Amino acid sequence: MLKTLNIMSSEGKYRRPPPGLEEIKTVAIDRTHGGVGANGINDFSASINPLGPPQAALDEYHAAAAAIGSYPPAYSERLTERIAEWLGITSKEVIVGNGSTHLIHLFARVYQLRVPYVAIPTFSEFANALALSDCTPYALELSRTHSFTIRLADIEQAMRHRAQAVFIGRPNSPTGSMVPLHVAEEIARECEHFHAFCVFDEAFIDFADRRESAITLMRTVPERRRKGLVVIGSLTKIFAIPGLRVGFLAGPSRVIEELRNYLEPWSLNIVAERVALACLERAEEFTRHTREWLAIERSYFAERLSRIGGIQVFPSAANFLMLEADERLRPTTFGDFMLTQGIAVRDLRAMPGCEAGLYRVAVLQREHNIRLVAAARAYASKL
Repeated sequence: MLKTLNIMSSEGKYRRPPPGLEEIKTVAIDRTHGGVGANGINDFSASINPLGPPQAALDEYHAAAAAIGSYPPAYSERLTERIAEWLGITSKEVIVGNGSTHLIHLFARVYQLRVPYVAIPTFSEFANALALSDCTPYALELSRTHSFTIRLADIEQAMRHRAQAVFIGRPNSPTGSMVPLHVAEEIARECEHFHAFCVFDEAFIDFADRRESAITLMRTVPERRRKGLVVIGSLTKIFAIPGLRVGFLAGPSRVIEELRNYLEPWSLNIVAERVALACLERAEEFTRHTREWLAIERSYFAERLSRIGGIQVFPSAANFLMLEADERLRPTTFGDFMLTQGIAVRDLRAMPGCEAGLYRVAVLQREHNIRLVAAARAYASKL
């Protein structure tokens, strides 16, 4: 395990930063998440595949009920090998856990990084995990001017401050932006030059194009030249199984071996393992169908929302859109108004790197998207 200074107090307030970082913004803890819509509410706050799980996964879920009286494997070697096969890498380069968040926290706990950078806004659990592991997460603030897409210049800035790791979403939540693979390779190379981890969160990559995954670099670049490249993935989003929690982390065999030494036994229950295996049996066909459907529906949804005055929609490669609603002359926020219409959206104002008026909305089935567009028009008509 890598050791570092204890730079955070028990109250969660950061202690004195290393020299040269006094002026760099830190990332605050954010415990808010989507997927909290009440019964009877159209929930656009969680970004799960609206097509639902593959039928084979549902069948396996019911069949697996007969196995709940038995212990699962302490460490799921079978699923590890199957995910590695799906990714086109070796099982020594993959670790499986109870959702990607579990593995994010494991990584932060094992590699107690003194100077980690998080490209914000992004999934809050990166900063949360670092903070809980007594690390100070420093902010790489993504620019609205560049559609919240990270650039190589941002990474070079972090390296000048001796960053030990950079955490980046591709596609990024909540912005939907995704740095192209060739730029991701340049970023990974820059981090490698400075002996820093380059961690890509690719929980939503299957909604974009798995051929664009940074896993590709693991297949094409020798391990000696990517000792710090780590890719985090999820089966939760694309296969619509958030209640079962299945995620993976891919990286150099040395990193995976170190993480396995600290992985809790029985981190994956027997039902989750069997359903995940069933999902992967249908993965290629299912993900292709989802992407084809999403390309049409996301374009339709974004185009209709963009027509509404007071609503700005940002480009997205994922199954959600980030939008900005004009709230300056309104007695209620866009999010509160949506609730009066029976719609829940993800209010981003508390997320580090965001501000009031920014929201994330999932792309759902056409009938639900039409309903949100109508509610957005009603909101805009009051401006």
